[in-house]
Amino acid sequence: MNLFIRIREFYKNLNLFFKFQTALFLVSTTTLSVIGYFGYNEGRRLLELRSFDLLVNITSNKKKAIEEYFSQMQKQMEILAERSSTSGAIKDFSEIFDKDPENMSPKAEVELKKFYEEEYLKLLKYNAGVNDFQTNFFPSSPLRIHLQHKYLAQNPNPLQFKYNYSSPKENKDKYDNLHQTFHPNFLNYAKKLDIQDILLVNLKGDVLYSVAKRADFATNLLEGAYKESSVGQLFRKVITGSDDKKIYFQDYENYLPAYFEPLSFMGGVVTRNGQKYGVIIFQVSTERITNILTNNQKWSEDGLGNSGEAFLIGPDFKLRNRTRRSLEDPAGYYAALKSKVDKVTWERIKRLGTTITFREYKVQATINAIEGKSGTQTNVDFLGSEVLDVYMPLDFLGTRWGILTEMDGAEVFAATTAFRAQLLSIAIGLFIAVTLLGTWLARSLAAPMRKIQKEITLLSEGQFPKKSDTIYKDELGKIDEALNILVQSMRNVAEFAQNIGRKNYDYQFKARSDKDILSNALLEMRDSLREISAEEDIRSWRNTGLALFGDVLRENNDTLEMLSKAVVAELVKYIDAKQGALFIFDEKTQSLKPTSAYAYEKYRYLQQNFKEGEGLVGQVYFEKASIYLTEIPKDYSNIASGLGHIKPKCLLLSPMITDNKIYGVVEIASLNEIPLYQRLFIEEVAENIAITIANIKAGEETRKLLIESQRAGEQLKQQEEEMRQNFEELMATQEEMRKRQEQLDILIHSIQEAGHEFETVQYEGMSMTLRQQMLDNIQRQKNILLEKDAENQKKEAFIRAKVAELGKNINEL
Repeated sequence: MNLFIRIREFYKNLNLFFKFQTALFLVSTTTLSVIGYFGYNEGRRLLELRSFDLLVNITSNKKKAIEEYFSQMQKQMEILAERSSTSGAIKDFSEIFDKDPENMSPKAEVELKKFYEEEYLKLLKYNAGVNDFQTNFFPSSPLRIHLQHKYLAQNPNPLQFKYNYSSPKENKDKYDNLHQTFHPNFLNYAKKLDIQDILLVNLKGDVLYSVAKRADFATNLLEGAYKESSVGQLFRKVITGSDDKKIYFQDYENYLPAYFEPLSFMGGVVTRNGQKYGVIIFQVSTERITNILTNNQKWSEDGLGNSGEAFLIGPDFKLRNRTRRSLEDPAGYYAALKSKVDKVTWERIKRLGTTITFREYKVQATINAIEGKSGTQTNVDFLGSEVLDVYMPLDFLGTRWGILTEMDGAEVFAATTAFRAQLLSIAIGLFIAVTLLGTWLARSLAAPMRKIQKEITLLSEGQFPKKSDTIYKDELGKIDEALNILVQSMRNVAEFAQNIGRKNYDYQFKARSDKDILSNALLEMRDSLREISAEEDIRSWRNTGLALFGDVLRENNDTLEMLSKAVVAELVKYIDAKQGALFIFDEKTQSLKPTSAYAYEKYRYLQQNFKEGEGLVGQVYFEKASIYLTEIPKDYSNIASGLGHIKPKCLLLSPMITDNKIYGVVEIASLNEIPLYQRLFIEEVAENIAITIANIKAGEETRKLLIESQRAGEQLKQQEEEMRQNFEELMATQEEMRKRQEQLDILIHSIQEAGHEFETVQYEGMSMTLRQQMLDNIQRQKNILLEKDAENQKKEAFIRAKVAELGKNINEL
């Protein structure tokens, strides 16, 4: 207190130069600090509230998606548990487990031990980070050894793909035949529902069947090595439950048969006509849950920016999904995590490639979520960074998890951080200006300034003094006038800042000049906050629309007619238009054919086709570019209602293009102008429609090509058969010609010898007439042979030409 009195007394004794200089400094600094403080904190608060609203919406959507996934799994398990095929499979497999094995290989035990030592236990120890297990995992009975030897050791598929093995090709026994009957159906069911494994267990605890074929196959869950595993616990929970219709859930644990991978399971009783047969167990798809939380690793499309992510937290406060950092940058994540967890846990996370059940995240947000509370708060993550947290409880199948969505504060408050730096720069500039101005004024003033001192004192205390009515024309009058202007400016700025805090971005405020740094900075802050608000609304509208039309296209892609009706109706409703139509290019007629319309006055208007370049529809198809009109043609269709007709105010036609190929045109008419962001959205939807149309047409073309291929194959077989027959005929003809050539050669040789003898030998009693007859006869035989030889040569040439023609046709086919 004494120190303050001494300082005050010291200040009183200062000359007017230093007093005036100090007063101006305090006035400017206090005003700027107050405005900057409230402006900065209000902007930060608004950004925080909007970010929390976004994260709450994202968290709610992901929570709903996970709840729907488990609800679907529960329904599918209830259906499968009541099917006669399921109870029949358990019954038939159980009969085999009560008997000795058939055709058991003498090498079964040796080969199965080799499988356990070289494959199963080796990988299990590596993933778990242990040198040995105290439990004996090897099966205890000949039947279990026999089955594991067949479906594990002799299974030719890799460890993660042993489900592809249906049955042995040789030495099949009764179990192999049953397995070959049931396995394809259960495998297809698992793939269709994205289930990693299905187990059938009888009431004695025998694992009769599994899709995945892990080391738990053919073991006993009441007495075997895995009785205390998560599957063993789930089995006992199901068979001891009082309600046979209830589906139970077993939370994530490190499952030894899956090589220490963290897994969760669902189980229910298999009944038929009131009789209990056994238990069916599903392995929950960890990948499916991760895809829901990460939006298939497209976080930015989910509104989570560059740092946001969603977590699932179990009752033990450990993660139930892989984190964003571990998926985007595994090496960097492992390096950052190494100092946060013990060495064994770190090695397991790195080897298994997952954080599920290994990384603990126990903060107040996760504690609240597990306690059933929902809310928001700021927190510090494991790297020491400020984050925004939104938490909610997630209840399903008697289990409670917590769902937490988190976003880095640095990303959320980037705009306010830049504004704070700008305010600091302004403050420094004003401090320099005020200091220089105070020095100049202090040097030029000598008269008392009680009035001005009082007003400045009030202003320094955060109060706005009254305006001076009398302004003198001397230097003091100018100072008084300047002070009046400053006070009014501060009032305006304060009122403007308050309106910004109330989200009244339309409040009229104008900077006094281009050099009014503070006012311009506040105006820039207002514009930035307004743009952020508007952009966020548009982004949310666009993302919701893309998701909606993604579902519409996926659910209505059987035919072009079904697709057209669904897309046009949904598009008109979503953008609040009044009419819509879809035109698809017909390859046969080479024209744009209307396939669907919504709310047109005359349906026959859509019965006409458009050639390329014909009308607005044809012009859009020709130019492959959208057309937006606010002056509607006179002959355009009216929008009709029960009370009358009216012309639309605007018309939008967008081409449906993908991979630089156009498939049609979508036409929208509205009573209000369509803003740019909606037009861009319609073009995006049109591209997605084009992709779907291309897929539908590709499917139809594939079916046509298959039919043509089958027809060509039949024609090829006929051509080959005809060529084979001609070839055989050619070979027979050549053989006949060879024989005739030999006969001809012999005959010619005989004729030559006979002619020579005839010329040299004198026949007694032979007249000239008889000799001439003999020569004529020989010549006739020779001519006959020569004619047949020429005929065979023509026939051979014809067959050769026919064979060549058939060969050419076969090559073309």
